[in-house]
Amino acid sequence: MRTRLGICIMGALFVLASAEAQEAPKFDVTSVKPNRLAPRQTRPEFECSPNGRFVSFGQGLRRALLWAYDIQAYQFAGLPDWVDSADARFDIEAKTEKSVSQDQCRLMVQALLADRFKLSVHREAKALPVYVLVVAKNGPKFKKATPNGPDAKITVNGSPVRVGIAPGTPSDQIKEIPKGWSMQQLAGFLSTPMFVGGRPIFERTGLEGLYEFNLDFSFSAPGAPPSDAPVAPDVFAALQDQLGLKLEDRKEDVQMLVIDHLERPDAN
Repeated sequence: MRTRLGICIMGALFVLASAEAQEAPKFDVTSVKPNRLAPRQTRPEFECSPNGRFVSFGQGLRRALLWAYDIQAYQFAGLPDWVDSADARFDIEAKTEKSVSQDQCRLMVQALLADRFKLSVHREAKALPVYVLVVAKNGPKFKKATPNGPDAKITVNGSPVRVGIAPGTPSDQIKEIPKGWSMQQLAGFLSTPMFVGGRPIFERTGLEGLYEFNLDFSFSAPGAPPSDAPVAPDVFAALQDQLGLKLEDRKEDVQMLVIDHLERPDAN
């Protein structure tokens, strides 16, 4: 009796899994072609529109992978070297007759990558050195952004920088760039090899909403000529002195996307 019950349950689970697999959204038509033009000769484009059209023109495959799985660059493991080579840029276009949300489109691009690039992946946790953005001892030294106030900015060596629109956001969904930055945006902006050596930064300030502030700190961009300008403090000191924030050095488990298999596609 127990054996039959176990078989029935396993059979039901198998049927359910099969039904979910069949219901996974896919594009009706896909096209993947190598882009042989020099970067300056092509106009890069990356978008998934609500009308069911996905395009990635003149882009490396890494960008499509990052967007499809909604992860950061440091969450990759096992990515083949050829992905970042100069001859591995592709023009990808896919269409469906149905309207799609961004989450549905991500799943459809995952299916496209599995079909055309033979992609297979799995997820696993890995302990990595990270920085955690927290409020320093004496509290934050900035204020919330006001709807009618000036655009907030970060100045790096005197040059203003603004947070851009997330890759893949349809142009018809971009109404305006919000005034001010969230703490999550600040953490994402600072998570770059030029600033903190490429370590991920996790936002743990507990501060919600958008804020306006100025931040001046020094960094050495690759190949940058020497400057006679006064040397600003490094990002760690600048955050604490100017904004009342702190980057703490920790080691935490990070969810990784492990690439088990990935091939160059046939062009068609």
